[in-house]
Amino acid sequence: MDRAVQPLEGPVKKKISAKTVSNEIVIIKEMFKHDYRWVYTKQNPVEQLEKMKINKLEIEIMDPAEYQKLLGKSGSLYETTFLTAILTGVRDGELWGLQWGDMDWNSKRLFVRRSVWNNNPQTPKLTTLYVISICRIILCLN
Repeated sequence: MDRAVQPLEGPVKKKISAKTVSNEIVIIKEMFKHDYRWVYTKQNPVEQLEKMKINKLEIEIMDPAEYQKLLGKSGSLYETTFLTAILTGVRDGELWGLQWGDMDWNSKRLFVRRSVWNNNPQTPKLTTLYVISICRIILCLN
């Protein structure tokens, strides 16, 4: 793998993930497919090139005792943030993208309208606006 990835690294020698390499392979294959179709090349040299196998990591879920410990050590500044994340399951970028206007206190619903990535707001991964019913614990926080 290192040999295949090396030419893609450029002057800065940093590791490139298998996902990045696979994405680049898709682009290269598409380019040569069109070159061949438009008769710019006599053959497609990357036709047999396959994407890299991507091993997905298993996510470790915290147990209730770990949640309690996290909330106990978080202090009042982050307690609401962590509790919102724990009880709603929103992604971290969506959590940081929440604004007061996203909360409907009357219907007890939270609207996920945006996400934040590298301090830039963007649409969330789910392309449609989604709504989360909020339990009383969040509504009762100070």
